[in-house]
Amino acid sequence: MLTAFQRIAQPNLIPDVQTRKEMEIELSRGREAEAQLRRAYQALEKQLGERVAKLARVNRELHGQITRRKAAEAHWHGISEAVPFGAWVYKLDGTAEQVSKLYLSFIGTTDECAKKTPWFSFLHPEDKTRVQYRWQEVVRQSQAWDCEFRVRSRDGEIRHLLSRGAPVEDSEGDVRFYAGFQFDVTERVKLYNEMVRLKEELKEQVEAKTVELREANRILLLDLADRRKAEVALRDGEEQLRALFENAHDSMLVLDDERKILNANESALQLFQYSLPEMRGLRWDDVVSPDRMPRMEERWKALLQGGAKREEIEVRRASGDPRLVTFSCRAHIRPGRHLMTLRDVTEHREAEDSLRLLSQRLMWLQDEERRRIARELHDSTGQCLAALGMHLDAIVVSGPALPERARKSASEALEICKSCAADIRTISYLLHPPLLDEAGLLPAVDWYVSGFSERSGIEVSQEIQEPRRPLTKELNTALFRIIQEALANIHKHSGSKKATIRLNCDHQKIVLEIGDSGSGINPVRLKKERRGAKGLGVGITGMRERVRQLGGTLEIEPANPGTLIRATFQHIEENNHGNTQSAGS
Repeated sequence: MLTAFQRIAQPNLIPDVQTRKEMEIELSRGREAEAQLRRAYQALEKQLGERVAKLARVNRELHGQITRRKAAEAHWHGISEAVPFGAWVYKLDGTAEQVSKLYLSFIGTTDECAKKTPWFSFLHPEDKTRVQYRWQEVVRQSQAWDCEFRVRSRDGEIRHLLSRGAPVEDSEGDVRFYAGFQFDVTERVKLYNEMVRLKEELKEQVEAKTVELREANRILLLDLADRRKAEVALRDGEEQLRALFENAHDSMLVLDDERKILNANESALQLFQYSLPEMRGLRWDDVVSPDRMPRMEERWKALLQGGAKREEIEVRRASGDPRLVTFSCRAHIRPGRHLMTLRDVTEHREAEDSLRLLSQRLMWLQDEERRRIARELHDSTGQCLAALGMHLDAIVVSGPALPERARKSASEALEICKSCAADIRTISYLLHPPLLDEAGLLPAVDWYVSGFSERSGIEVSQEIQEPRRPLTKELNTALFRIIQEALANIHKHSGSKKATIRLNCDHQKIVLEIGDSGSGINPVRLKKERRGAKGLGVGITGMRERVRQLGGTLEIEPANPGTLIRATFQHIEENNHGNTQSAGS
């Protein structure tokens, strides 16, 4: 630029002197400005060189710091992964600067998420607000950090963590980070909770035991006060028991472990016809029937173990006469002492046997009377009705000679006579069907079942196996009466429209079963029947008596649905001489 001004300022280009002077002045000013600019440029160039040198030094220092920081981070990473704690470095807002893998497993998140999200966001919802507020207060005051909280791990388990840390200052003394560790204290918390629970339980137990001891102490004091009264009452009770023992109607014996008779009351002395000293010199084995001896030891051990026993047994008097008794034995009424109570049922059993024979005789007389009445109805009344029918028939035949009213009355009388004759035949057959004596059991059952189905509307199926040998008259009658009574009960009580009769015969036994599909027998009534209780009706009682007289068994069971009656007899056949014998004899 100055060169241009110099060319312009040449004398030959600017002829005017004044103008040339001004140009020279401006030229001199330009030279000074150029000198100043050169000096300023040199100064700037010098400053730039100094700044470049300083920047190089700073860059070298920064590179050194980066290298040292990387080494420190490597050392921190190695240490944080080596210790059994979760190591962390947080920024003041709670986001992570550096965290260990164990820390991430505790929190249940990733490294990337931890650096974006404040750490207290991963806590249990019930602890989050409390811990966040405490963190903000600690950071605000630059205090040491110590807090316990809960987190949910990746597998869904609740873990208890203890977090401890301290603020980290930079070179200028400012706090920019917090660093610390997290400890898994779940087991410690569980143990603490368990200890608290056990402490509460122990406290409750101590309080309960204290109450129990106080109550026991009170009861003990009362017991001590009542003991004297009890001793007096015990003496009175012993006297009363002695009086009961001596005056009891049943015979009573006291035995030791070896079955030796230690004491006997007056009834026992009368039963066995011994004196008291004689009874005390005997053992139980000496007064029982000899056929009980082989298993005496086994039965006695069972009694001592079971504690009680009831049964019937035959005993011997001093004269050798047998007596049937029912006895009840209670073991260990006192250590080594056993009480036996006996009741003489000999006369009662003989009366039962007499009653059984009388019942059998009455049952036989009943059958004979039914047979006689049936024969009388058939042979006498039936014949009379038949003759009356013939006379009425003759009158009806001569009807044109009679008035209209007489002819009508004669016809109606003939129909009534025929109906009465049919009823007489039915009653006669029901009382005792002639087929039962003449043709046997099976035809009689077929005839009765056919008439029963026609009258009642109940379908009866038969599965009857014909006996290989003729049965006795008594057994035929019993089987027929059982079928008759069972079908009558089905018609009256069950409401069933079907019934089944099964008769199975072999060389050993005969089994008769009658079943239905109705409402069944009331369970309470069936239970009474199994115990032989009263109030079961004449029909079932009659069936049971018939079966018992022939040495059989009668069972009544629920059939689901309906009821099943089963009568079982030992096979009895009739020989050529008219006597009865067992099929196995």
